[in-house]
Amino acid sequence: GTAELTIIDVADPSAMAIDHTQPLAGSCRDLVLDPDRRMLITAEWDAVRFYATDVPARPELVASVPAAGAWAVVERDSTVYVACANAGLRIIDVADYAAPQEIASLPVGGNVRDLAVWGNRALLVGPTIGLVAVDISEPTSPSPSHQVPCAGDATQILVHNGYAYVRAEQVDSYPVLMENLQLFQLFATRAPRLRGSYFTGPDLGVIAAAADRLLLGCDEDITVCLLQCGPVAGAPRPGAGRPALHPARPNPCNPRTTVGFTLPERMTVSLRVHDVAGRLVVRLLTADALPAGRHDATWNGCDQEGRAVPSGVYFFRLDAGGASATESVVLVR
Repeated sequence: GTAELTIIDVADPSAMAIDHTQPLAGSCRDLVLDPDRRMLITAEWDAVRFYATDVPARPELVASVPAAGAWAVVERDSTVYVACANAGLRIIDVADYAAPQEIASLPVGGNVRDLAVWGNRALLVGPTIGLVAVDISEPTSPSPSHQVPCAGDATQILVHNGYAYVRAEQVDSYPVLMENLQLFQLFATRAPRLRGSYFTGPDLGVIAAAADRLLLGCDEDITVCLLQCGPVAGAPRPGAGRPALHPARPNPCNPRTTVGFTLPERMTVSLRVHDVAGRLVVRLLTADALPAGRHDATWNGCDQEGRAVPSGVYFFRLDAGGASATESVVLVR
């Protein structure tokens, strides 16, 4: 069908009305507005196009840069970052919007569907790449820094307050296509770390942030959630130090991995493995009283009945001394 840009007058939110509709040269997948320079930037599948909005209701095309498979765009400090389906990351200098110049490109080894920019990193997601962090401190020479898997086919990313929310489709749930939202904590120099996930059921649409709320478009409804505000942990007993759960090694694993934890004093410990839906997979330790110091437990990739579990993301949960902690591990068979 015909690709169009629809402009809606929202001066009166109680009586919004379509102000103007104009054809676009290509199918638009994403758009972003640079209000300071009055420019609209669109990802139109075949190219990135730039429209002047001096007259807001009548955008005027001023320039374009070919970009096959353009899915998403982000503008930051006179630089436009583009997620292209099979071409990865493309970077365009827009110091002069009338003469945009592509200054770098970086394939990331798979299909890219969305991106966000956080500090000196571009974060790209896609069905075959998971979450890829790219160092863009020098936009003319981007370099991949970390790649972490996602549970399912990642299709959208939202960054807020040091956390990345990644929407993914659970393709192994066919014919009912289930969706989940995964929460990654972001670090300046380390790989993003999975902190949790939330199964939304089928038909999760766009995810967005408004104030301190996360908005999920699910089928014909909007679900409103609280945004992650910072690290969350259980409170230790008064007078006791906090037990610490250490990252699993190796991670990813196939299938055996070891997770360590440190106790500040003798404590009763429970250590379990859960899947991304929160279901119990296996109990590694159950109400065991252990002395202070370092301890290790090994998981062989099986459930409580000794059956091998499928590839995916799993969580170790440690409960000790009134405190709890979790660490994620990716099982790859």
